[in-house]
Amino acid sequence: MAWITLSLRKQNLKSQTNELELRDITLSREKRSIERNLAYQKSVIETEEDIDLKNAKAEYDEIKKKRPMQSTVNGNSYYFATRSDYEKAMSAGDKAAEKAESQGKSTKNVNKAKENAIKKAKGQLDSEDEYKSKYDEWKESYNTAKENYEEQSTNTKDYYDDMKEEIEEEATDKQTQIEEEQTIVETTLQDINQEISAVGEQIGADIQTSAIKFQ
Repeated sequence: MAWITLSLRKQNLKSQTNELELRDITLSREKRSIERNLAYQKSVIETEEDIDLKNAKAEYDEIKKKRPMQSTVNGNSYYFATRSDYEKAMSAGDKAAEKAESQGKSTKNVNKAKENAIKKAKGQLDSEDEYKSKYDEWKESYNTAKENYEEQSTNTKDYYDDMKEEIEEEATDKQTQIEEEQTIVETTLQDINQEISAVGEQIGADIQTSAIKFQ
């Protein structure tokens, strides 16, 4: 009987369908895995880039902190070897002024207390000439450091951008291959399902014909 052969054919087609559906699921998982892996790799690269940029900026910031500073208090000029020395002196002056104010002292005496605290601060230079000489030396170092920092930042960003672009292209190629195979799988599934439907109709017709013959 033909319907027996057709039934075997239908069973075979269903088996193929199961295999293709499983393959389709596997491909979808592979695609998601590629996306997760790409996101992880980019995260690692961006972390490394951030560390390198921060290290480069730290060197640049260190030079900025070494800048000689000048301040005028009550008409008198004070010169400091570095920004850090200047900030400490200003902080000491502010605290002394606050203390004097809390004691109810006059504005003149508050300003005097502030100046006295600044006078005692460490890191002061002896003269304006020494300050200018130190500043000129620092300015030259600063300009070099700034140039190096900007160049290093650009090179670092370009380096990591190239890395990210490379892994993105690789991931895209793999995803494209998967999508192409998925398209083939889905098209094949549609064709097989249509054939299963057609075979099912043939089986039904053959069984009906066989039943009529045996009546």
